[in-house]
Amino acid sequence: MLRVGIDLDGVCYNFAKSFIHYMNGIDHNYQIPHYENDEVDKWYFYRDWGMSDQEFVKHCHNGADDMIIFRQGEQRDNAAEAIDFMRAFGNTIHIVTDRSFGTTPESSEENTKWWLFSHGIRYDTLDFSADKTSIPTDVFIEDKLENYDALVAAGVDCYLVDRPWNQDDSVYRKRVKSIQEFATLVGCMSI
Repeated sequence: MLRVGIDLDGVCYNFAKSFIHYMNGIDHNYQIPHYENDEVDKWYFYRDWGMSDQEFVKHCHNGADDMIIFRQGEQRDNAAEAIDFMRAFGNTIHIVTDRSFGTTPESSEENTKWWLFSHGIRYDTLDFSADKTSIPTDVFIEDKLENYDALVAAGVDCYLVDRPWNQDDSVYRKRVKSIQEFATLVGCMSI
């Protein structure tokens, strides 16, 4: 039995698409481009719109309070199905996500719990932390390079889900195309 760690944003949930949906619903002066397949190509995508980091954070807080960010949006890559597949082998699922938007911590937490419930994503623990190593796991799926490196340094068998914003020239990082591919690998490890 494995303790499987899963990040949400970029792995199971399309944060950028949710943010764009929120921004398209409010009055603003930003030029939001159309993204191919609704996929941004960089981590700080909003800077291309002329938005500062401070403005981005303000809009994220408002979007979480308005119950759009972290609450609305489709799952990526049939995440619920992949998670159920891993659970079927007796593995436990530990979601560790860095979600701190909203004027109170409850905004992100309640939105996240609602989203997970509404998509049928079952888990054993749900933790909100920027430090993905804070919860003991055996194997983990992540989309942020820095988090991947920290998990590997902590001795976790980590896989980086391929996204446009995490491409690099490194050949040592383990990569998967989706949480479905990750689930297949975990299934093989569990036999």
